[in-house]
Amino acid sequence: ALYDYLISKNLNFIESLNTKKGETCGQIQLSLENTIHSMIPPNIAKNIESGVKSQETEVKNAPKPTLVFHRTIRSGEEIITQGDLTIFGRINSGAHIQSEGNVQIFGKISGNIFCNGDYMILGKVGEGNVLFHGEILDKELLQYNQNKIYKKQDEIMIEELR
Repeated sequence: ALYDYLISKNLNFIESLNTKKGETCGQIQLSLENTIHSMIPPNIAKNIESGVKSQETEVKNAPKPTLVFHRTIRSGEEIITQGDLTIFGRINSGAHIQSEGNVQIFGKISGNIFCNGDYMILGKVGEGNVLFHGEILDKELLQYNQNKIYKKQDEIMIEELR
């Protein structure tokens, strides 16, 4: 409940990855012991803790949020998400992007891209590697300024996005 509240108000916060005591929310461990109790009074924290346990199924089935970046992803950066990912910027060599959802990148790609979603929209691919559903895509097929990649009857299709 606290996590949902912070997200709904678009507030910045730090999530604890402590696994002592907590409930899974995608790949995020919300540590009720260290995060909630330190942020709010104990009597309210108990109510939230019991609410989180009763809403576990709802959280697992909730749609994953789209992660959006309006900047260059630098060498050495690693972005891993369960939802969709949109990047309005360049992917530098040595950057690693991985998404279980759909990927849209509107910039030159020199890093590694991994996608297990329904589709990808990619800018010009340079020296990076692109994997779609575990298959490495031939860079010669990624020839367009905007590439649309999707599966059709277990065959990977690559077309120009117009």
